[in-house]
Amino acid sequence: RPAPPRQPSPEEVARAQMKVQAEMEAKKKAGWASDASQFLADNQITDDWRADIQGRSDNAAQEQIGMLNQQLGNTFQNIRQQQASQGLGTSAGRFGMGTQAQGMGQSSKQGILDSSSQRVDAFGRDRQGFLDQAASSIRGGMSVESASTRYKNDLSNANAAFEKMLACLLYTSDAADDSLRVDLGG
Repeated sequence: RPAPPRQPSPEEVARAQMKVQAEMEAKKKAGWASDASQFLADNQITDDWRADIQGRSDNAAQEQIGMLNQQLGNTFQNIRQQQASQGLGTSAGRFGMGTQAQGMGQSSKQGILDSSSQRVDAFGRDRQGFLDQAASSIRGGMSVESASTRYKNDLSNANAAFEKMLACLLYTSDAADDSLRVDLGG
């Protein structure tokens, strides 16, 4: 008669159970990593999105520049009128103040354009951060649906803030243009 099969020791049973649990955990993590990769692929930042954001920011910048140009025109007109009233119609001082106003205008225009690019870059970094955070949450075991909902909420809030910022820029730019002054020395 053959001997009955040997029963595994409690330690062997525990090790086998731990091994199965580790394999199951590794499979879960691999699945989560795959889900995160798919989420990132499905929500990648496209050139079209960047172009749209850049276009919206550039439109606001162009409106700001238009307001600035209008204010500069008014400033030049004020310079001409004040100089003419002082009998300095063609004086060198008039041209110096005009040059000063023109230099301030160019500097302001460049600042507006630089700010437009910085806004776009910041929004792109924010969106990438939202994507990375959602992917990290998925890799950590959060459901794709929950992470996606949070990502969409974060992106929606950031988009609303971006639009509000553009609207505020135009409002404050209009008010700031009222303060653009050149010292006419009088």
